[in-house]
Amino acid sequence: MAEHSRRNPLLASLSVLVVAVLLGLPFLRVAPNRLVSGQSVYFSSIAHGSVWLLLTFLCVVLCAVALVTVFRPGRIWLGLVLATSAALMPGLLWLAASHANFTAQGAASIARTSFGSAFWLAVVLLAFLANSALEQLRATALQRAALGVALLLCLSAILGSGVCDNLSLVREYSQRAGDFGLLLARHV
Repeated sequence: MAEHSRRNPLLASLSVLVVAVLLGLPFLRVAPNRLVSGQSVYFSSIAHGSVWLLLTFLCVVLCAVALVTVFRPGRIWLGLVLATSAALMPGLLWLAASHANFTAQGAASIARTSFGSAFWLAVVLLAFLANSALEQLRATALQRAALGVALLLCLSAILGSGVCDNLSLVREYSQRAGDFGLLLARHV
């Protein structure tokens, strides 16, 4: 059997896991302060209207493309898996930050919105999906680096825009930025 027509259930399995994680685990946690664990917020409850439709569409495309790759993985299908997984990573950050901003409007200044297990697992699974697609596409080191730089630029743009300022992780960093630099220098 030729190398390019080999079956690959990994992409389909990872795609199904991404959707299952997003629908079954808490995406965010909202707490009135740092001392209490707060309430779980699920992905389906924060993705409204056109955002919900767009993310649902991307997840369905990801699953469909991955399922097609089980039977006949081709460059176009693998490219679609790569593009969709790369688009969903910053998209999930933006969605989490948007919900944190919405929550902060009516809450006390000490309220915290932190990432839930679904966010972290989805990002890791999407990174695995992207890596698997890159492996199967036989991407060069330069192509891999270009994708990494593109993702870092997207994430930097989202963080730099200030939309993430109400996320607990960004708040903690901004409060301890000076200490972070010193500790980083000491440990690296």
